[in-house]
Amino acid sequence: MLGSKRRINALDLVFYAVTLVGFTALWYSPAIVSLASVTCLLLSLYQWKSFKSSSFRHVGISLSGIVVLFLLDMIFSGFESQTSAKFLLIVGFVGVFGASYYYYGKLDCTLIFKYLIVIAGIVALVNSISIFNYFLNKDHFDALLLQSKHIPVGIHHIHFGVLNGLIIILLLGSFFVANTFSKSLKVITIIFLLIIFTSFHILSSRTGLIAFYGASVLMLVVYAIQKRQFKVVILGLLTMGISLAASYSLSSSFQNKVANSLEDMSSWGKGEEINFKSMGMRIEAARICVYIIGQHPLGVGAAYQDSAMAATYDKLNSVLLEENRIGPHNQFLEYGVRYGWVGIILLVYFFFGLFLWAGDSSFSMWGIAVFILIAILFESLLERQASLYFMALLIPLSYHFFARWHVNEVSKNTN
Repeated sequence: MLGSKRRINALDLVFYAVTLVGFTALWYSPAIVSLASVTCLLLSLYQWKSFKSSSFRHVGISLSGIVVLFLLDMIFSGFESQTSAKFLLIVGFVGVFGASYYYYGKLDCTLIFKYLIVIAGIVALVNSISIFNYFLNKDHFDALLLQSKHIPVGIHHIHFGVLNGLIIILLLGSFFVANTFSKSLKVITIIFLLIIFTSFHILSSRTGLIAFYGASVLMLVVYAIQKRQFKVVILGLLTMGISLAASYSLSSSFQNKVANSLEDMSSWGKGEEINFKSMGMRIEAARICVYIIGQHPLGVGAAYQDSAMAATYDKLNSVLLEENRIGPHNQFLEYGVRYGWVGIILLVYFFFGLFLWAGDSSFSMWGIAVFILIAILFESLLERQASLYFMALLIPLSYHFFARWHVNEVSKNTN
């Protein structure tokens, strides 16, 4: 039942305490995040039998395959420092992901939501501090946005935008199970949602915004199909249009991001003009990556990724200046260059598992899966500790939170 209570033991408390401390540490201590990840890995190993469930099978196989790929790369490189570091990061990701899947599965929706509210409160606080800093230095930061720069937010700005988008989808989705929550929780949810949603449009990168609105369109369609309420699509699109129009009218940072994007797009296909243009440089990097994958279908390995990219930029006579010759900024291409088609297929398989989760869940889980899929097309999210950590916490949380509600709703409708 949706509101049933489950007994919480000492290990449960360890998981929730450690992961919350690790989450706060994203902004001040990578070492504490690492300790939290190691603790979660040990908790996952202790509960390894629980991962035999059919619901976890495809996600688990894909994650295991990725770990093996990283392990082989580390061994074949002679335990080179870069490959070893990447192996440890992905092991930490899988450890947090596995522990999150197990321990969230023991809670009812209300307790999962209270945990989410604590996380949302931390994110709302960081947004509030960053917004305050932005307005103190508004002219300076607005000028930086016109140069494809960003507003400081404590962690990588693109990944912070992704975190904001995930939290917004989760909080919005919670209103469809709001009848199970107290009035005070609903009020807190609205306050945090308003803070994060407003800050999101001022602070966040274009990647987070594109992924959020793309996922929102899909959520509308899925909701309309599930509920047979097709008018909601039109209402939802109007609401999104109003939201974007209001953001553009009221926020100079949003205006500058739009202006910078238009300038960026106008440079595409015009040779050297793509220098210092964020998306133009990414398109050129994608061309380089596709060439490398074609030449090395099994990849070049993490240790030689940078040198292979640099050599290919020269070989293909790239118009980019050396300082603008960036990496893939796309997780599929990142894995493709590093591990070849095997890496790409395993990543596709991982998303296959997430979409199976969405199929057993509500429209909000579809939004989570699509949001992450769109985001990794513009940024390699599985390369940094911060994004690995918060995604490993929030993806399983989304699955258990929305799937349990969805199953309960289906049960009530068929009785």
